[in-house]
Amino acid sequence: MTYEESIMRTGSEWSSMDCSERLSALQAIEDRMALESERFACPVESREMRSVGNGISLGCFDPSSGRIYINSSQLEPGSKYGDDPKMLITACLHEGRHSYQHQSVNGAVIHSDREECERWKENFDNYITFKENPRAYYEQPVEADAREFAEMRYDLIDEERRQLTEEHTEENELGMGF
Repeated sequence: MTYEESIMRTGSEWSSMDCSERLSALQAIEDRMALESERFACPVESREMRSVGNGISLGCFDPSSGRIYINSSQLEPGSKYGDDPKMLITACLHEGRHSYQHQSVNGAVIHSDREECERWKENFDNYITFKENPRAYYEQPVEADAREFAEMRYDLIDEERRQLTEEHTEENELGMGF
């Protein structure tokens, strides 16, 4: 599945996709994000994840394997977030940003703000899990940055989707569509 095909899957098109098709869409998006940020792309895989407190983990990045894991239960059609492409795409973007942060800290990627990169390194060295302290977890630099990036980049994906829809509509109106 291409990046363009992936971002165009919304509503009933997303809901009709099975788990492997959803993973394929998320992989295409991860591949594009890695290309844009000049970092190594991560394999996107499903994995069972336990809930913490009342929340549901949607994904995680494993720096030792370089993989992004998406909660297998939430890829299922009809699950709490499974039929919401925004939630799963945003989770994938968030975890991909963690990959970027790690690659920046390790020197595989040159991040333009060296001070921010140093804050990320210090944060990774002193990482606070959600279980340890939910508020501190949420507010730490790497989590705040990943959340902000994912929200901003999803808004850009939404704009790309609108543009592709407009282009497709114009082609159809001109009789060029198939």
